[in-house]
Amino acid sequence: MGIDLKVMASSFRERRGELLPTATLRLERDSILFSKLSKDAAPCLVHPLPPDLKIGSYEDEGLVFTQVDRYGQPLNPTTIE
Repeated sequence: MGIDLKVMASSFRERRGELLPTATLRLERDSILFSKLSKDAAPCLVHPLPPDLKIGSYEDEGLVFTQVDRYGQPLNPTTIE
């Protein structure tokens, strides 16, 4: 068993404090990439999710909005710079 990463991209933020990604990539067990996207990486490329923002994704139950990952940790967005 390993850890996978779901990358969700969007170019806008919706008004209700919910972001629905326009593209989703799933990356499987790439420890080098995952370490660069860690909160402990130097330089740090991620930042905390704003407390008023929820991210939407389609799961088995349908459209679900969340602020944490499957382990209960806060989602960590990054930007292109």
